[in-house]
Amino acid sequence: MPGGFDLALEAVAGLLWDADPDGIRTGQVMRRSFDQLYDGGHTGIFTVDQISQPQKTHLGTFVELNLAREFSLQRAGTRFDYLIAGHEVDAKFSLTGGWMLPPEVVGELCLVMQASDEIARFSMGVVRARPEWLTAGGNRDRKVALRAGHRDKIAWIHHDAEMPPNVLACLPPHDLDIIVSKRSGQQRVNEIFRLAPGWRISRAAIETLAMQRDPLKRVRRNGGARTPLAREGIVIMSGDYAWQRRIVESLGVEPPLEGEFVSLYLTLAEASWDGPHIVVEGSVWRTGTPVEAQDTAQELPEVLQEADPRGV
Repeated sequence: MPGGFDLALEAVAGLLWDADPDGIRTGQVMRRSFDQLYDGGHTGIFTVDQISQPQKTHLGTFVELNLAREFSLQRAGTRFDYLIAGHEVDAKFSLTGGWMLPPEVVGELCLVMQASDEIARFSMGVVRARPEWLTAGGNRDRKVALRAGHRDKIAWIHHDAEMPPNVLACLPPHDLDIIVSKRSGQQRVNEIFRLAPGWRISRAAIETLAMQRDPLKRVRRNGGARTPLAREGIVIMSGDYAWQRRIVESLGVEPPLEGEFVSLYLTLAEASWDGPHIVVEGSVWRTGTPVEAQDTAQELPEVLQEADPRGV
């Protein structure tokens, strides 16, 4: 963070850092904002490349509103976006990090944000838009930008931090082609759980693949993915429940966050197995290959096939 010459900047950056020191909540804000832009449940879209340039401009508005909601940020009024630690702050988002600043923010505090859905990384920091650090206004709106040599003046709160990944954009193209080629939404949902074990799969991804009313029904038992996939030795764990997150973590896999799912191929292990495992009803279970999981699927405990208490 730049030196102590700007107490207002330090107060704003400090408050936002204290509210989210590990960046998890801010990363989730970015994820939600991209998903809102795509609206995949209605459009089937799931990458920025599929969005028109005029539509991309809405992303900054989604980020601004979602950030305010997540951290209960007070709206500053008509001139600027937020009132943080008693200071007016204008919010600026850019996919590329080339923030365009209108004349009225020169000399003021700006919360600058950038995110890439392709690599699932984001940055957020506070900068004072001092005239000597800015380019000359060259377009008809007289907007300016922070000079490349003065990006070190940004007080980074989170820099090149992780955000929840867009699983549909990250899957190997061959696997994605197989998934989207399925005729029904249920088949597409089943297929992503088959082909992406251990991946964190968001509700937005399920909605995009299902493209039908009540898309999360496609994950449940008795008509959803859990019942047929259990016959293949596949279990689906939800990040909405601590006991399911603990199961995933005990099996040596990154647990899902709230609003995410993880599928796993489970197989019976030897009692002497010393790798990641869980013990259910006296039996040791570990992750395995599809063939291994199929061989022991009939013995898969009922509790591992259950949906959570709300049926999702």
